[in-house]
Formats: sequence, C-alpha cells, structure tokens
Amino acid sequence: MMQVFNFMGDNPRIAIILKLSSVACIAALAACVHSAASQGVPVGQIMAFRAGISLVLIAVWGGLIGPLSAFRPRKLRTHLVRGGFACLAMFLTYVAYAALPVAQAQVLSYLSPILVLPIAALVLGERMTPGLVLAMAIALFGVVLIIGVNLEIGPTALKGALSGLAAAVLVAYIQVLVRQMTGSETTLSIALSFSVIVTLVSAATWALGDWVDVQGSVLWMLAAAGLFGAGTLVLNTEAVARAPVSLLAPYEFCGLIAGLGLDLALFGYAPTLAAAVGSLLITGAAIAVTLQRRKVRALPGR
Repeated sequence: MMQVFNFMGDNPRIAIILKLSSVACIAALAACVHSAASQGVPVGQIMAFRAGISLVLIAVWGGLIGPLSAFRPRKLRTHLVRGGFACLAMFLTYVAYAALPVAQAQVLSYLSPILVLPIAALVLGERMTPGLVLAMAIALFGVVLIIGVNLEIGPTALKGALSGLAAAVLVAYIQVLVRQMTGSETTLSIALSFSVIVTLVSAATWALGDWVDVQGSVLWMLAAAGLFGAGTLVLNTEAVARAPVSLLAPYEFCGLIAGLGLDLALFGYAPTLAAAVGSLLITGAAIAVTLQRRKVRALPGR
C-alpha cells in the first residue's frame, strides 16, 4: 500500500486520528461555504476558489514530504472516474451547505458512512451483520425526519436536503473507490488529480456569467474554504488508506457537535425538535455501528 506519510501500513489508531481531524475540517468548510453563499457567491465560484487554493496547498505539501514521482498517477482512468464522481458529489454537497444550516447539511452527509457498509461488503468483502442492518434502518429514518423538516420550510431548503442526500450516495461509493486506489496509487496523486479536475470544471462555470466580485471578509472566507478543503481531502485519504472504511465510518458523526456549535455561534441557528430527533437517531446508529464493528473484530480468528 503506497502512502506519502512516514507511518506506513494499516494502523487503525492513526487512521481514527486522521479521520477525526478530517471531520473537524469538514465542519469548518461547511460554515465557510454557507457564509459565502449567504452573501451571494454562486456555488460554482465557491468550488473554483476552494479547489484552486487546495490545489496549490496540496502541491506545496507534496513537494515538501514526498518525491516528485508521487504526483504521477499509475491508473489514469481510475483517477478520471473518481474525479468525475467526486466533482459531482462536491457540487451537490455545496448546494446543501448553501441552502441548509451547517448541522443539517452535516447530518445528511453522515448518511454516506452508513451507505458505505453495504458497498464495502459488496466491493471489498467486508462483513455485514443484522446489527449493522438495523443501524442503517435507524439512520435512514433519522434522515427522513431531516428531509421532512426542510419540506415544510420551502423549495430552497428541500433542494438543499435532496442535494445532500444524493451527494451522500456518491460519497459512499467514492470512499470505497479510494480504498481500492490506495493499493496502487499514492495519497498525493489521488488528492492532486481530484483538485485538478474540480478546479478545471468549476472554473468553467465562469462562462455562465454569474460570478460576483469578492473582497474583504468574503474573500477570506473563500480562502479558508480552500485551506479546510485541502485538509479534509488529504487527511481523509490517509485515513482510509490505513483502516477499513467500515471501521472509520462511525467517526464521521463526531462532526455533528462541531456543526451545531458553528450554527449557534456564527449564524444563530437552533435545530427544531424533528431535526434534533433525526440527528439523535443518526448519532445512535453511529454508536451502534461502532460497537458492532468492534465486536466483530474481537471475535476469535479475526
């Protein structure tokens, strides 16, 4: 397994630390996107700034810690497929970030770790148990509550909720694909190819003519989105290279606390009762998955 960081091979503890750091970056990124969108910046322009800045940071990071050969993809077609899916997932995710409070958008994105479980079972041969199936059902019911809340709010919120749900399905597949790619590709090549593809596609939205002039706090917000985006990409890629995606999936839910805090501190949002219940159900499902996976891993012969 090829990786850029010095601690090589499967290492669940390091993977969990990397995953939690990635989750913190995601919450901060969501807040930046929501803030910029609320001030009239279109999603395509936000993506272009985020991806362009991330591309520069990833290139600098790679130059400092890895050989130049680490930039080179070994299977270009796989990178293009992954990049295409990731670009679409990013657009849908940012539509959700723009239309919804950070915590609600986070909750919808947390569906992807649950969806990872059956995909990992089919593609990677990881084991599914009745307990995991029950946890999936509980999480899905929680998502239904979240969507119901936004259905009552109006079409913009509903569009954000449905976009977040669609993005979660794509991200679940992408996580499994990245796990497969790390067998032959470096972390740097995976991160760099994604950033290049997203930068080119999102920059092309300039031709639509809806980009706006950004300056002051909005410009700083877009720059921060690029920084947090680069951190998310690199940390998550390194995490899934060191442990099964089904082991890491539950830790994605830890960002819900950060999302709620950012909503209250920055935007004055407080969740409704239905949204709170849905969030609790999803969090409970994450805890159940964590316990179930640990139980399976602790069985003799495993």
